[in-house]
Amino acid sequence: LAVWWLDEPKKLWVRLPNPKLDLARGVVSAETAHFSAFALIGAMDTNLDFVQVFPIPFRPNAGDPARFGTASEGVKFWSLPSSVDIDIYTLTGRLVRRIHHEGLPNQTQWLGDNDDGQRVASGVYRYIMRSGSNKKMGKLMVIW
Repeated sequence: LAVWWLDEPKKLWVRLPNPKLDLARGVVSAETAHFSAFALIGAMDTNLDFVQVFPIPFRPNAGDPARFGTASEGVKFWSLPSSVDIDIYTLTGRLVRRIHHEGLPNQTQWLGDNDDGQRVASGVYRYIMRSGSNKKMGKLMVIW
């Protein structure tokens, strides 16, 4: 289940992050800072439009964790759908890391490592996210 709120000025439904499911009581809850119209959507979520990827650039040694991230938190992928595959490639097309994320919380991270757990080189990388028939692409920059 996903909890959505209506942003009336923009005429847009926005998904609230991290809904809490209490299956024993049959309750879904989510935190919000305002009153609005809300909706529960129970279909398999494959929408990638609301995914946020940050920080870009990822510079864990820059001394400003709020702006550039930390080595322990990595690059964050937020507002993910229920099931998503994230592939990270070099600019030459070599697969560096494959991340499969399913369920809650609707976020995951990439620590700047390859599938063998070794740190990647500083540089620009491409990511491709796939969920159902949806696909989203973008670029990342890592500076060690």
